Amino acid sequence: MGYAACQGHLVTKFEVSLGALKSSARILDPATYFNNQYFFYQPMKTLVALFVASLASIVSVAQHKLENFTNMKKSVDLSTGICMSYIDAGRSNGIPVLLIHGYTDTSRSFQLLIEDLLQIDNEIRIIAPDLRGHGQSSLPDSCECEMAPERCFTQAQFSADILGLLDFLGISKAHIVGHSIGSTIAQTLALEHPDRLFTMTLIGTCVNGKESATIHDFLLGDLIEKDWKCTLEDERQISWPNDAYTILPLNMGERVMNYLRENWVAEAGAAKEFLDAIFPETLRVPLGTWIGAIRSMGEIDNREALHKLKTPTLILWGEQDVVFGAQDQEQVRSAFRAAAAATGTKVIYKTYGELPGAGRAVERGHNFHWAAHKTVAQDIYNFIHNGVVTGTVNDDYGHTLQRKSDYYVELK
Repeated sequence: MGYAACQGHLVTKFEVSLGALKSSARILDPATYFNNQYFFYQPMKTLVALFVASLASIVSVAQHKLENFTNMKKSVDLSTGICMSYIDAGRSNGIPVLLIHGYTDTSRSFQLLIEDLLQIDNEIRIIAPDLRGHGQSSLPDSCECEMAPERCFTQAQFSADILGLLDFLGISKAHIVGHSIGSTIAQTLALEHPDRLFTMTLIGTCVNGKESATIHDFLLGDLIEKDWKCTLEDERQISWPNDAYTILPLNMGERVMNYLRENWVAEAGAAKEFLDAIFPETLRVPLGTWIGAIRSMGEIDNREALHKLKTPTLILWGEQDVVFGAQDQEQVRSAFRAAAAATGTKVIYKTYGELPGAGRAVERGHNFHWAAHKTVAQDIYNFIHNGVVTGTVNDDYGHTLQRKSDYYVELK
């Protein structure tokens, strides 16, 4: 049980206990009740005090875990010119699993997933870098990049950073897991350097940024290249994008910060404490990264290239993902179905739908691994070790577990 669920359960019991006590107390005169019922009141008072202390301890431990994550990071100067920050957890000579976070996230995006994977198997090794321009990794040189940030955030450059990190760590081959832009970086690695991957897991992915409505209509067409650009040009008289390259959302005012907290760093069912830890890191991602990474991602189209895919692939998608939604997924399924048919490569596509929770359906959106991290961790681990994940096969036969011999399987 996650911290948020545990906390909610305890608070509910606490409120019920106090409610029952107050309800009983109203039956008698308060002075008479507490004088005559001292033998009951005093233990109850002690119990409540112990509970409050216990809850404070739980909160303190959770906060410490979130804060300690940053202190675990190491760094390395890569030949690509980037100083890359990364997490290296688990057994040093264990099977390597490399996690690549999403657009404007950091390695913290996988913190809960890392903990869950290591609980499943503490013999594996988990590497989770901060991508260039994200988290504690360095921003590419402004002199070379500020006029056209997309030149410094290409899929090839992101991939070169990852390979440089693996080389530094002495890892010749790894299981690669990528979320959002991390999933397209994983695709690039699988297509250009297939000898470096055992398997690939893609969370909230797309294969064609050129036709992505989220990238071109919302992020570039509305939020970044319209709202933010006009705001900075009008209020600060800056030249876009070069003068904006090192500006942080943190310094763009309350309106921008509130929008990002309510709409960007969000996922139904995710623990508030976890979202609160992610939020300040998002605010410190420079606009050069926001602009360059998404412009570059808007130019990718891997549909044809994926026909030569030879890396076993697990694809996980949340049914309420509005970033890479149903239309994007039609292209994803088509491309990977063709890859499986052409090369015999194992591909599993699993949809995470709404799940019941707290009296309502819990949606699974673009960042569903923040909320369903235990299930995602188990799926990744099962795929890495057995080549299968549990679920209902999305076909006319009603299978409850896919066959190992199937090349392409869709699950729910």
